[in-house]
Amino acid sequence: MARKMATDMYPMRRAVLAIGRKDANMNETKNDLQAKIKETKGLIERATTAHAFMKAVNKYFRKKGTCRGFSGMTEEKAIELNAQVNSTSNAPFNSKELADSNNDLRQLKERLMSLQDQRTEEVQS
Repeated sequence: MARKMATDMYPMRRAVLAIGRKDANMNETKNDLQAKIKETKGLIERATTAHAFMKAVNKYFRKKGTCRGFSGMTEEKAIELNAQVNSTSNAPFNSKELADSNNDLRQLKERLMSLQDQRTEEVQS
């Protein structure tokens, strides 16, 4: 069973995948394009924050050996993350989770570039 990340990344991943499906199903007007750009920028901001949080928690854990005392983290969440560390992982968020998070960021940034290119083409037409 997949564990739920502290930063609630799974809904964001679903949102990243949903953007591609929506694009295939609709003709884009200028307002649609602007809305998609705004939505994508919001997702990038959330993904960047989540990724930075994951890296900071891992750094803190490696230094202190626990998540307890990490700024802004509840005691319950710290206990949950501490319990997730096992013999194959030396931090609460394993390398696959960090790689997935980084990949999501890259895909979102590529999507934003694509949307901005479409907007530029619309203006030039």
